[in-house]
Amino acid sequence: FFPTEMAQGYVSDDHDILKSGLPNSVNEQIKKESGEIYWAETYKSPVRLDGEVIGTVGFARDITEKQYLQSEVTKQQNAYQSLVQNLPTTIIRYDLDGKRIFVNSRCHETYDVEIPYELNKTPLELWSPYIVNMTGEAFMAELMEVMQFNLQKTLEIHSLHEALVAVHQVRIVPEFDENHQICGALTIATDITEVAEYRRKIENMAFHDQLTGLPNRTLFSQKLLTAISKAQTDNSKFAL
Repeated sequence: FFPTEMAQGYVSDDHDILKSGLPNSVNEQIKKESGEIYWAETYKSPVRLDGEVIGTVGFARDITEKQYLQSEVTKQQNAYQSLVQNLPTTIIRYDLDGKRIFVNSRCHETYDVEIPYELNKTPLELWSPYIVNMTGEAFMAELMEVMQFNLQKTLEIHSLHEALVAVHQVRIVPEFDENHQICGALTIATDITEVAEYRRKIENMAFHDQLTGLPNRTLFSQKLLTAISKAQTDNSKFAL
């Protein structure tokens, strides 16, 4: 009834079931005489009489459409995964306990931390030693506040590694489940090192004399106002 190779496979399956007494299920491609390929699911189970296996019984059904849909879903998932992994941004997902549940490949380049060790750990448990302007405790507090109060936050993280300074703008947003309840948080970090350097140069030009490089009147006035404000807040004095 079947081509020789396929028939031998079915007989072999029958023998295995007769020996083990265990059912067997397999999905396989079958080629029709016309050359058309379709998918079939075959299930076989032992037949017992008085506790003894005396034969097998099974069924087969065409699952071509189901297999096609699964293939399309897999393609979409792979495309989405490839997109997320190759974006020029660092993407990290956190659960409600602040544990990382997803980290894209860009994370290693940004924070120099191996990805397998990142997962299932909070910023308190694992924090990049190269981040110089924020502690894991401070970031954890920001993260939990976003999830607790349904906020969105934007932070800057500065990292120093091998004398190279990198600046990343980190956006923290809450994530929602199908019931519109907060189920975690998402952070997206973008490298703004060049922008930060340009900003620093602009600020330096605004507060320093271009010829001598010395602080100018604008910076003096700013420092003076800051000192006055601090003295008023602390109820202290200062001299000029």
